[in-house]
Amino acid sequence: MTKRMPVDDFRAVRVVLEGDDYALPGEPTPPTDLIDSAVWHSLMDLPDSVAIDTTDHFGTELAHLQDLWDEWIDAIGDVQDALFGPMLDAVDCFQASTLDLVHGYYRAALASLRAAMEVVAIGTYGALYPSDEVYIRWLSGAANLAFPAIRKSFYRKARRGHGGLFSPDGWLLTHYYELSAYAHARTGAADASLWKSNGPILSWSAARSVVDHTLLTYALCHLFVVIGRSNADVPGHARLLMDADYVWAARVKSAHDAIVSARSLT
Repeated sequence: MTKRMPVDDFRAVRVVLEGDDYALPGEPTPPTDLIDSAVWHSLMDLPDSVAIDTTDHFGTELAHLQDLWDEWIDAIGDVQDALFGPMLDAVDCFQASTLDLVHGYYRAALASLRAAMEVVAIGTYGALYPSDEVYIRWLSGAANLAFPAIRKSFYRKARRGHGGLFSPDGWLLTHYYELSAYAHARTGAADASLWKSNGPILSWSAARSVVDHTLLTYALCHLFVVIGRSNADVPGHARLLMDADYVWAARVKSAHDAIVSARSLT
């Protein structure tokens, strides 16, 4: 049984943008095929309820993810190099992931992180090796360029200077394959396994896992940018991740220091 939220809760009332709020302003279009009320409630009531539950308890974590998202946008810059488009794509991946987290769709949230990680890695590869035949074909849609192949190429072409980041038995590849399990809904990584129920519902353990994976993915994507752009470094909020008490923080910092040190020698 659903109920209306009290109107003094800022989450109770939906807001919509005006036409001139968009980058390309236009006149609002009146509804041409309004959704049926029953269909709307069937689609929205459960995930909306999870969103209220999540934001009741994860406000600090969500504020942190918002800071990292804002910072990622700032890091893109204005120069339209090989990383520019992939970093823009990652903006949407990160935002979609956080929205799925809020609404309890944890598997989809983790799958979006894999997409962010992969596309930024490809952008970094293009920045370093713009004449690579497979990369050129990928740009035209004529070739696949997945993260495992990118990792192998980085490892083969630059074994030193990345702090073991691209090692075949390293933690970077482990993180990618963990995210891949969710992208493919493998055993133990499907929605029902995360909810331990039908859903969506708020799962504290799954939500915390998504937050942790998101923080690591932001940190890794910033490392890729540092590799791909000679004048880039990890910005403030993401840099703090390297000094926090996450189990992976020291490894990220070690890789960052090795990358920056090697870059200063070239």
